[in-house]
Amino acid sequence: MENRTIWCHAIQFKVEQDSRKGNYLTVISSKENVTEVNIPKTVTVDGKKLEVKSIDSYAFCNCNRLKSITIPDGVTSIGKGAFYNCKNLTSITIPGSVTSIGWEAFKDCKSLTSITIPGSVTSIGRGAFSGCDSVTIYCEALSKPCEWDRLWSWSFVPVVWGYAGESGITKDGF
Repeated sequence: MENRTIWCHAIQFKVEQDSRKGNYLTVISSKENVTEVNIPKTVTVDGKKLEVKSIDSYAFCNCNRLKSITIPDGVTSIGKGAFYNCKNLTSITIPGSVTSIGWEAFKDCKSLTSITIPGSVTSIGRGAFSGCDSVTIYCEALSKPCEWDRLWSWSFVPVVWGYAGESGITKDGF
């Protein structure tokens, strides 16, 4: 079953194996004309439910019609350039299970106006939000974790630290 690829809901997945996790799925690409993606938490392959654990490098790169994407709880990593140049992406939901966001993951997502980074994220690569000139970044962390690349957000965009949700109130009360 390992290294097999399958299509489901306009998304291509690769079956991978880890000695600790067993078999799991990685999103590796999508159809170019897709406008909305809701990545499923699990996909049944050969009668077995496999969890989606990661989004591979450049999986949605240049999907210019993509407007919104929902990533399910259980996904732990968003690869390098995963959403690079998705110029019409306006909405993305990142779950609290994500711990790493790769280099240039959202580079040149020109229509993105806000994104919330969960407190679970311990690593963000260089230029993850470069070219996202209209975005406001809401971070649940109280300050930039030292493991985040110092140039994680090349653009001089607003960053709200200690964000606690829709109320707009930060964790320190301001």
